[in-house]
Amino acid sequence: MAIPKALLKNALIVFLFTLTIMAETAFSQNCGKTGCKGNMCCSRWGYCGTTNAYCGTGCQSGPCKSKPKPPTPSGSGGLNDGPRGTIASVVTPAFFNSIMSKVGSGCPAKGFYTRQAFIAAAQSFTAYKGTVAKREIAAMLAQFSHESGSFCYKEEIARGRYCSPSNTYPCQPGKNYYGRGPIQITWNYNYGAAGKFLGLPLLKDPDMVARSPTVAFKCAMWFWNKNVRPVLSRGFGATTRRINGGECDGGRPAAVQSRVNHYLDFCKKLGVTPGTNLKSILAETASSQNCQDTSCPGLKECCSRWGYCGTKDDYCGFFCFSGPCNIKGKSYGYDYNVDAGPRGKIESVITPTLFERIMSKVESNCSAKGFYTYKAFITAFRSFGAYKGKVSKREIAAILAHFSYGSKNFCYKEEISSKMYCSKSKKYPCEPGKNYYGRGLLQSITWNEYYGAGGKQLGLPLLKDPDLVARNSEVAFKFAMWFWNRNVRPALYLGFGEITKRVDGRECSNWRRDGTNNKVKQYTEFCEMLGVTPDQGLDC
Repeated sequence: MAIPKALLKNALIVFLFTLTIMAETAFSQNCGKTGCKGNMCCSRWGYCGTTNAYCGTGCQSGPCKSKPKPPTPSGSGGLNDGPRGTIASVVTPAFFNSIMSKVGSGCPAKGFYTRQAFIAAAQSFTAYKGTVAKREIAAMLAQFSHESGSFCYKEEIARGRYCSPSNTYPCQPGKNYYGRGPIQITWNYNYGAAGKFLGLPLLKDPDMVARSPTVAFKCAMWFWNKNVRPVLSRGFGATTRRINGGECDGGRPAAVQSRVNHYLDFCKKLGVTPGTNLKSILAETASSQNCQDTSCPGLKECCSRWGYCGTKDDYCGFFCFSGPCNIKGKSYGYDYNVDAGPRGKIESVITPTLFERIMSKVESNCSAKGFYTYKAFITAFRSFGAYKGKVSKREIAAILAHFSYGSKNFCYKEEISSKMYCSKSKKYPCEPGKNYYGRGLLQSITWNEYYGAGGKQLGLPLLKDPDLVARNSEVAFKFAMWFWNRNVRPALYLGFGEITKRVDGRECSNWRRDGTNNKVKQYTEFCEMLGVTPDQGLDC
């Protein structure tokens, strides 16, 4: 049977948009510096092609349909621009000591991180054998400093096993893969991959990262080179997203600002400017104007996905949140819309029988066995206007997939490796003796800012009593649904992958791919239970 031309056209559009997203996160062809061969355009992401995805908005060179932006002058944009020098001449003893002299005497890693170890580790990577950009070194040390508590720690305080099923890098008996070193990498598959690259038995002996400062820096630089370095041209904010995307998009503004402060300090000490795009970086990652809650003044501006108001394509284009958005014809279409397809009232989509079927798989030794109830589930959903009418079965499947993953198949009601998660905040200050670790169904929701904002919206004293989420199943569902409606639901039309990015962007990094794969598997299983096909935008 012949395939209709309209269908082929829609499929092609879907493919091209998917390709542009892949180009945003993959390794670049770097045509921004070399140009493209023949009659091809260099896209904003550094890839060559001839379609609108390459020659349209953001086109850097070639037969662009839109006027390309002039090349960024050296030293004004990315982290690989500006003054350079050998690693030893950039990281001088005086510079390194100025950082380490601030490490408190009570810090477990006091004296552990040495300049000799840093230089030796850097020189083992080809990228740092010649000259290096001072901005990159400032950014690298800023991220290392933030992740290690200003070089105070060499291993994570709240230690879990961090063991994920893996045929390639299986967990070794008795070994734990919690965060160690200046970037605190976790999980067996990261230790395994780093060890393989570095020629070190990190899977069998993960403690090596906390015993040897050279290994600690090598391990951190392996992660930096593999996951972070490809986005240096996009500024400091992009490096934060690669390291901990969960802090971005207003997730943890105080943490993002802390990283920026370290970066600005180190740039100043190295005598380089941080880049003229620092404000746009902050707009992408720092505290939001929150126009997603209030809309933009006068409704003449668009609210961007980052919560900022403006009128250009970055605000009104494809990822526009509200206002006079210019997204007509830019949807991924039915097959990429989690809000599309068969609908029904929440009680008819999730019946008591189906809910019991889901919960029957919870093991008898699980601490949350019997905690999550059907009554609490339905009551929580009905308290949100979006679910008082008919709801998309795909969305409910997506919600259940994330809730199931976030609570380890509904086995837990609070985080195993619990931390205080207290960030300085005037609006939502930490209460004495209270910890704001993950509780409920989306245990990636941590920190006092979230408990405060969620409690305010729900009319619950979650800042003063965060344990309420783990004591009351209805509150647990409401807290998770509050986060879903505020941060996730606006992206339903972009596919399950974009949803995953909104729930916990860290899982969209190469070093947390197992988490994404597990969520996709659960989503497809719940779709099958509900009798609907999953959307096609599964990967983030």
